[in-house]
Amino acid sequence: MPLFFSPVEVEYLASGKRLSRTSINPTSLSAKQFWSAFEDYLTLQQALSGHPDTTLETDNGKPTNGVGATIRFEYKGSVTRETLIVYDTEKYIWKINIPEPNSVFSFYEATARVYEAEKGAEVTLTIDFALQGKTPEERTQILQVMANSAQPQRIDEINNFVLQRDGLRCAFELEVNCPAAKLWSVIGNWEDVSWVQYATDVKMIPVGGRQVIFPNNNVVEEQLVYADDAERTLVYQVTQSGMPVSLYRGTVKLTEINATTTRVNYDNVFIPVEGKDPQQVKTEIEQIFNARLAWFKSKFDNQN
Repeated sequence: MPLFFSPVEVEYLASGKRLSRTSINPTSLSAKQFWSAFEDYLTLQQALSGHPDTTLETDNGKPTNGVGATIRFEYKGSVTRETLIVYDTEKYIWKINIPEPNSVFSFYEATARVYEAEKGAEVTLTIDFALQGKTPEERTQILQVMANSAQPQRIDEINNFVLQRDGLRCAFELEVNCPAAKLWSVIGNWEDVSWVQYATDVKMIPVGGRQVIFPNNNVVEEQLVYADDAERTLVYQVTQSGMPVSLYRGTVKLTEINATTTRVNYDNVFIPVEGKDPQQVKTEIEQIFNARLAWFKSKFDNQN
């Protein structure tokens, strides 16, 4: 989402003063699961957007992990270094700064704090910053660029980092006697749930979300990650459901075998809710999707 700055904040930043912004964010992961993302400084930073070609600096006795670890990457035409300055494993506090100004900030610190919540965890992200630029006009120009640019969704990025690193995986494959283009016209349409077993309706929710309605008022909320028409690939994540998982991401890919036959690959990755037996959860999900894909074939296979 774009940043919003009040007139007072604009005046502060244009004058070169520091401003602090804090956001409070829920995650379906437990505090312990989410905090585990911060265990290795380099791998987490490499997983965040806006950090192309991130490398670890090890000169002058800099540590490879923990307080003092420093990364570098190109950012908006200049080299940016970020140093870990707080890593509190008891209070779940992680804090970085830039040891010298870059092309955007004359001062920058970012702090993440993770707290237990009734469901999952709560994460506060705080940035303290002052803008680069010798004059108020230059700083205002930078501010306008910041205000008009979409900000990376750090919580989603960190959730996905943990999911891809720790998640359990299932993979399914079947061939359907139906042209790939015809199948994709259904699956690739985010507003169409006719390929979802038992679904009776769908309601779209912002931004890129949907509620899939099932009998007995059961609802599953899903978020579109991306749909690629050229690759005929759909990636989505479940944000609310009755499944015993805290995170779930599904990928559907269609491959044309010939003019009348399509290979369907359905892969999923998920993290079971804490306290649930992981293997049992995996077995349950495999059973669900084996039945779902058998139904899918019966519905769309022309030989049926």
